Amino acid sequence: MEKPDFENILHYAMRSQLAYSVSELGWHITKILKWQTPNLSLNLHIKDLPDTEINAIVEIDEQNQCQWIAIRGSSNLKNWVLDLDYIEHRFQSENRKDDPLIANFHTGFYQGAMSIYKAILPELKQNYATHITGHSLGGAIAAILMILLHHQDYPIAQCITFGQPKITNKIGAKEFDNLPLLRVINQQDIVPSLPPNTLLNTVEGGYEHFSPEIILQDGSYGYHPEHQPLSTADSFWSHLLKTVTESDLKALPQNIDDHYLSNYLLNLLSNLETPDLELERILKVTA
Repeated sequence: MEKPDFENILHYAMRSQLAYSVSELGWHITKILKWQTPNLSLNLHIKDLPDTEINAIVEIDEQNQCQWIAIRGSSNLKNWVLDLDYIEHRFQSENRKDDPLIANFHTGFYQGAMSIYKAILPELKQNYATHITGHSLGGAIAAILMILLHHQDYPIAQCITFGQPKITNKIGAKEFDNLPLLRVINQQDIVPSLPPNTLLNTVEGGYEHFSPEIILQDGSYGYHPEHQPLSTADSFWSHLLKTVTESDLKALPQNIDDHYLSNYLLNLLSNLETPDLELERILKVTA
């Protein structure tokens, strides 16, 4: 295949980063202080979900008739990994009429996606090309949101996620594999291998990824049309996966830097023909 468009992927990643940086309150204050530059063709909406760290930035571009949705999950990686609910969202025949999708999803990810879906739906344009992105938990929610909006006939231009965990089982992965999702993964990031397959969820087919993925390294990458499972040869990552499965708080390794979005951004910059040196400098300071 041709080399991925890393400039385009970087635009998705930067919007994912903004989702960590901009809150509904902060955005409103910038309006009061008149810090915002007027742009009559661009409307921005920030949606914070009460009692969670999840939020969404909705960017409506009237001039280009497109819309961007960036999802922030939890800013505390350790907390949400250890609180993972391994029970999948199962559908019973009596409640299918009230639910837009007939598939199995990870319960926590699905509930987050449905909350965001209901919060942002009034702001969206039905006929605008829709771009969706998110990192980590936000990536999982973004992928399910893509499915929800596709089900409602929104034209999905692309969904690109970074360090996204698995969201559905083998049946769901096969059903949604034709959707325009691209997963970007740092080579040593453990989170895309979560949730782990347990005896309980394996009965339902186990958790599986779908769609192509790009594996990032510093200055290089690999493209795979489908998911490449984690190698168990690396004892550190195998230990982390085992630790998360057993919810052993004390044994959880602290060095999970490869999952942080700043390191995704640095790896993307290293694959550009002309990297943004100022952005690179700022990221290295904050990484």
